[in-house]
Amino acid sequence: MPKLRRSTLTSDAYDVVRAMLLDSGRFQPGEKLSIEMISRELGVSRSPVWSAIARLDAEGLVDVAPRQGVYLVAFDVDRLRGLFETREALEGMATRLAATRMTEAELDALGTTVRHQKTLLSERHEGDFAISALEFHERILAGARNPMIAQQLSGIYARTSAMCRGRASERTVRVLTANYRDHNEILNALRRRDMDAAEHLARLHVQRLRTTILQEDTQPSRRPVRVK
Repeated sequence: MPKLRRSTLTSDAYDVVRAMLLDSGRFQPGEKLSIEMISRELGVSRSPVWSAIARLDAEGLVDVAPRQGVYLVAFDVDRLRGLFETREALEGMATRLAATRMTEAELDALGTTVRHQKTLLSERHEGDFAISALEFHERILAGARNPMIAQQLSGIYARTSAMCRGRASERTVRVLTANYRDHNEILNALRRRDMDAAEHLARLHVQRLRTTILQEDTQPSRRPVRVK
């Protein structure tokens, strides 16, 4: 773990701790975090780490329990249902806006992303597919030209990822294949500049993801599924 520069200590601590929780796969949903251990690894005092934790708490990525400790946000059906309901509304609107605001170059780049997903599926690279799926949604958000929607959805993606890490299903390939098909249909609607179809398909995509994740809670853990 690289030591942090003192001049940008607070922002650096936030960036590194957030990446540690979301990108490293080191912590599981609901797991208790050791502020002392994190501070020691970063080579800083507890103060900037606690500042980072306060921001992450506000973002809904950690839960701070007085006199008990700090925990990575746990899998919670009610929270997830609310996140998916909000995501459906925002992503539907973002895709609707993107249908008229994306440039042809942006649509071509989106098409390249979707074709890459087909290759990843055929080669059974599920982890890389999840990264490409996030890229697909981020390209649409950029094309929507609405920073407020993008900011809200980025937070929802992060919270969903943190809560669902390590959840498993025997349906992984089937789920990701359905994701690819959804993405391809959304791309086609965007190319046609069909706002109504683009929004409708985006909403259906989120609805299906929600159903998959919430049903997974009753399934035995086998292989990880990332939802984006």
